[in-house]
Order: sequence, then structure tokens, then C-alpha cells
Amino acid sequence: RRRIPFGENLHYSIQWNGMSVATARLWTQKVDKDDSKTRINGEIRSNSVISAIYEVKDDLFSVIESKTGFPCLYSKKQDEGGREREEYFSVDPISRTALYRRFKNGRLSREVTYDAPRGVADPLGVVYIIRSLDPNHPGTIPMLVLGAKRVARTTARFLPEAEEVATPLGRFKCRRLVPDLKDEEL
Repeated sequence: RRRIPFGENLHYSIQWNGMSVATARLWTQKVDKDDSKTRINGEIRSNSVISAIYEVKDDLFSVIESKTGFPCLYSKKQDEGGREREEYFSVDPISRTALYRRFKNGRLSREVTYDAPRGVADPLGVVYIIRSLDPNHPGTIPMLVLGAKRVARTTARFLPEAEEVATPLGRFKCRRLVPDLKDEEL
């Protein structure tokens, strides 16, 4: 697995039915001097037209072990349509247990502890795990993702044909990654 690049800053435009509805941003930063941990930050914001109807302001961050991608801490704060919700995962790397907490309107609404096996990722860290995969991988790729009640088991696979994608930097040949999100925990 490749190391996550520090200082990376990715910007996305979110479209629905051909219309731009929101922007998203992911960026990384160092957590400590020895580079053993990486912080991945994310934010999603609805645009002004959508915000007049249903405003979305989501902020996420994840602290993971730089070499393995093993999660240490994950936080998601959502404000969608005036409804606020917060989720936190903290993972003990020695006992390999995850503590999940959900808050609604500032009050604890769920707390669950469960095993966090080797190879598990949090919902934000899995983005970087996917980006580090070899696009020439011939088969199905298993993934374990922290969920609200337990670890979700899912898979992803690359479609065989490359497609050309236009970006502001030029046109690139890419292979589409198709996740299997059938686990209700996702």
C-alpha cells in the first residue's frame, strides 16, 4: 500500500441529474513529527441554490496510521436540512476494539463497542485505501469498514475497460472502481 501524500488537497464538484449541487474537498496533513500518523480532512457544502432549499454542511476527519491505514480516530459532523448529527469512532490499536458514539442535537443517542480487526478502515480512510489500489488488479478486492454497530464487509472491483476522463489538467485513461455496498452497515 502506498503512503498517503501529506499536503494533498482534492476538490470535487457533486452533480445530481446533470446539475451541480455541492462541492467536496479532501485534504491531508501530518499529525506528528515522525510521520507515523496522517490526518485526512473532508468537507461537503451544498451550493447557494440548493442551500436555499436544503443546506448541507458536513465536516469529517480521520486520523490513521500512515503505514497501515489502521484507523485511530474518526469524526463526522453533519448539518443537513437543519438536522445535526455527530459520529465518532475511536480505535484502540492494542486491544483492536472500536468505540462508536453517535450524538443527535448534542445528546448521546448510541454507544457501541466491537472488535476492529487488522485491515479495517474508517469511512474516510477507505477513500485513500481505494486510491492506493493497483488498477490492474484482476479480481474482487475485500474491504473492512467501521460501521455504527459492527465492521462492515464489502468488496470492490475494477471494470476491465479503461475510459477516458476529462479534467482541467487534461484527459486521462482511468479504470472505474465499482464498490459493493450491500452491507446495511454502509
